[in-house]
Amino acid sequence: AGLGAVHTVKWVLGRARPYDVLGREHLPYTEWYQVGAHYITEGIYRGSFPSGHTAAVFVLMTLVYAFHGDETASPARRGTAWALGALVLAYTAAMGIASSMARSHWLSDALGSTGLVWILIHLLYFRVLRVPEQRHYRRRTGGELPLPRYWELRLCALGFGALMGAIAIGLGLRAFWEEAPPYLAAGIPLGAALCWVFFPRAKAVVMALHAALASTA
Repeated sequence: AGLGAVHTVKWVLGRARPYDVLGREHLPYTEWYQVGAHYITEGIYRGSFPSGHTAAVFVLMTLVYAFHGDETASPARRGTAWALGALVLAYTAAMGIASSMARSHWLSDALGSTGLVWILIHLLYFRVLRVPEQRHYRRRTGGELPLPRYWELRLCALGFGALMGAIAIGLGLRAFWEEAPPYLAAGIPLGAALCWVFFPRAKAVVMALHAALASTA
């Protein structure tokens, strides 16, 4: 989810990297919230904001939640989570600084990526998947929730479809900012159709999870 959201924003904004702004291409500098000079047709990894490498490193924060998010975790386990969290933050900072020194990213790319992925991790862990409640149920009953088999895989597939729809809508809206004819604006109805098909079904899977947790509380 974190990497998908990062690349969605990256493809839509198309912010020029430091070596494109400071190097031979002399592309215009843009703030992190502005539409940049790169377009999806120039390559899917050309955009600068947010940083994909930083996001890949910060995804390790999920391990911290796994250690600390359990209400029955021992003090030693919680202490391990704090130490691991400090290491993950240090590793993330090192990646962001190194990318900036290499002129591959602006510092705001790393900060934006860290904030975006952290928000997603927190929401998915506590609000969407409600992992502590799932773990409590497994510990109490020793079994699985009364849900269809492979529901997690189905949720990922449906979420991916909805994400592709969001990307198509974003690229279509961005096309109106370009001087060239907005060919990719045709992606708006396509993206809307994908979201209409996949998002309600993904939401239904999540709602079934919440209902199962409520019925077995």
